[in-house]
Amino acid sequence: MALSNQLQSWLMANQDKFAPEQIFLITNSLEKVHPDKEMMINSIKLVDPSQIVLFAWLLGIDGFFIDQVGRSIIKILLCLTFIGALFFIIDAFGAKKRAQEYNFKQFQKQINQLN
Repeated sequence: MALSNQLQSWLMANQDKFAPEQIFLITNSLEKVHPDKEMMINSIKLVDPSQIVLFAWLLGIDGFFIDQVGRSIIKILLCLTFIGALFFIIDAFGAKKRAQEYNFKQFQKQINQLN
């Protein structure tokens, strides 16, 4: 079954918010969405991974946007130590992947509610 124009547009607009390996799974899930429920896909709250990386590098507050508040608090508190600074730098490299995983979980949650 092919995607409707609305779902194709949604996928094109949001494909950069997911990891490339997730797009196939997302497409398969979207193909199963009943036409009457397609509008509900637009209600999924996704974060922009590039913004999350920016927040991670500049402020260390990326976790507040992707439901990892504890991680961000610890990172900010440890920032004044050498270990904290090292953690801050290493953690920033994984920010994009964590944002993409968060988006995929949000997508899965919405799809499960539609089925």
